[in-house]
Amino acid sequence: MPSAEEKDAVLSAFERAGYPRAEAERVVGMESGWNPAAVNRQSNAAGLIQFMPSTLRSMGYTGPPFATLSPLEQVPWIERYLKGIGKRWSVPGDTYLAIFSPKFMGAPDDTVMYPVGSAAWRMNPALRSGDDGPITAASVRRLVLPRA
Repeated sequence: MPSAEEKDAVLSAFERAGYPRAEAERVVGMESGWNPAAVNRQSNAAGLIQFMPSTLRSMGYTGPPFATLSPLEQVPWIERYLKGIGKRWSVPGDTYLAIFSPKFMGAPDDTVMYPVGSAAWRMNPALRSGDDGPITAASVRRLVLPRA
């Protein structure tokens, strides 16, 4: 678990990039459980926000395995990613979309991101709408929004 200082540094990176701190805290908790060494066995996504290897390469990362970096070492990469995706946060819940599939940031809630049976749908059952519906912008956003 990161120290309070490390956690604050991560959340501050989200804030500097224009994302709400509370959403960022929930996203990191869901993606990695705040474990900087987390690696997804299916996709090889790594680190606090589960960077895909292709995303790290596209940002110019050439260092050691990303999951070996401390939270403070991951902060510049998180901030670079968030500032470089080309969209700004505007809809509550979009912090998770920025990490999961940024092209859908700002999309209407009923936008189908990944239809039933698609590879992304099979790999992400927690993101499905209803019991086994498609993954929509709303079904992703709901995971980081406060429960009413």
